[in-house]
Amino acid sequence: MAEKQKIQRATRYARPVVTRSRLMLETVSELVGGDDWPYKQTLVQVREQDTAEWFLSFFASDSPEGIWEVGEKRADFAIINPAAPATLAFRGTGPFKKPLPLRAITVIPSLDRIGFAVSKRTGLTSLLAIREKRYPLRVSMRGHLTHSVHLFIREVLAAAGLTLEENRPMGRRGALRRSRG
Repeated sequence: MAEKQKIQRATRYARPVVTRSRLMLETVSELVGGDDWPYKQTLVQVREQDTAEWFLSFFASDSPEGIWEVGEKRADFAIINPAAPATLAFRGTGPFKKPLPLRAITVIPSLDRIGFAVSKRTGLTSLLAIREKRYPLRVSMRGHLTHSVHLFIREVLAAAGLTLEENRPMGRRGALRRSRG
């Protein structure tokens, strides 16, 4: 196989979405392969052979959706990225109106960061200054609409009395506005 093809193949399998799903599938693979584990049939769910009820459900995503899946008992085990929204859910803060019944069993270190930057010419030095001066900004964010970065941005902006008003024709960009209460 040509070197370029080897690199393309390796990077195809190294994407985070693949890594999370493979990690979940490998976890399930180890469980169903064990002699002391009676649940052998899978649908990314596991159950004993000849039973109708699924024993465990597994969920892997880069969205906080896994938190609600576990909290509302539709999944037993979830991988989310990053882990911080699970803390909010456990404490019942941020977008979680009450604590959810979940626990972290491990955290895989991640270098996820959120940064806010504005042009020096704006004279802005904080999110509060954006609100106070009613400075019109366009915003660009990476990640699909269900990605955890959107949850974080909404929560941080809400703490400063701002909301993100999405403007679909602008693609990844939206506009900031003051909260209405």
